[in-house]
Amino acid sequence: MVRLSNGSTRAIAASAFVALLALHLNVGQAAQRATDNEPIFQLEEAIYLPPVPVLKTLALGRHTFAADLLWMRALSYFAVHFQGDKDYRWLNPLIETILDLDPDYRKVYHWAAVVVMYGRGIDNSSVLASNRILESAVDRFPDDWMFHFILGCNLTFELRSEDPEQLARWRRRGAEQIRVASTLEGAPSWLPITAVSLHSKLGQQELAIRHMEEVYLHTDNDELKAQLANMIAARKGDHARAKLQEYRQRFQASWRRSFPYLPPDLFSMVGDRMTPRVEAPWLD
Repeated sequence: MVRLSNGSTRAIAASAFVALLALHLNVGQAAQRATDNEPIFQLEEAIYLPPVPVLKTLALGRHTFAADLLWMRALSYFAVHFQGDKDYRWLNPLIETILDLDPDYRKVYHWAAVVVMYGRGIDNSSVLASNRILESAVDRFPDDWMFHFILGCNLTFELRSEDPEQLARWRRRGAEQIRVASTLEGAPSWLPITAVSLHSKLGQQELAIRHMEEVYLHTDNDELKAQLANMIAARKGDHARAKLQEYRQRFQASWRRSFPYLPPDLFSMVGDRMTPRVEAPWLD
């Protein structure tokens, strides 16, 4: 194996840095030309995107730094074309390259899911492109409620079809994503109610009620508990609410006695089999 001197290593690192910086600066120069009223269609000449293995070699292990530079490049590229011709032919390759370099770049998933959908105008093609990014984000960050929520909103509200069965599949999947989002840490207190409403509109009454049960057992939000209790009582009467309140007391006591260091929803799966699926007379 050839061993490089410290001076050679520094020279190679400096050259790689300059190459990566040049990849970023060329779009900045293109943006400046755009403000000088040069035709937007000339800007694609400034885009040169080496293959990911080449970029990784140039980065010398600094993949997150290379991803940062390319994200700045993508921001500049999007801004220029957003104000001009709305031609984003290089946007997806830039996004894919950034995430190949740093698949844990959470902010890029958030940003990319929005710009690919709203940059040109919302249609099924742009929504599905956003969904593909969000599906990757959900796989990478399954505990991030926002990714599930945005994906659920896209499926529930943005996709259009003349086929009622296709539309129903999208809506059911969207409601499920929003339900999952509502169970995750950081989710706003109104989200479980939204999930219940969506499942109810889809005719999934049993699933809606079961979700109310689970959230009621786990939440520490008194206002949300009161809302859920009232909704359950409205469906079958006060006896159902009283039964759920009794079960919550047993569940909470068992959780604190056995595994208080576990989140309540995790305890319901791995604890002493105190399952949140209570006996539900209102489902009879």
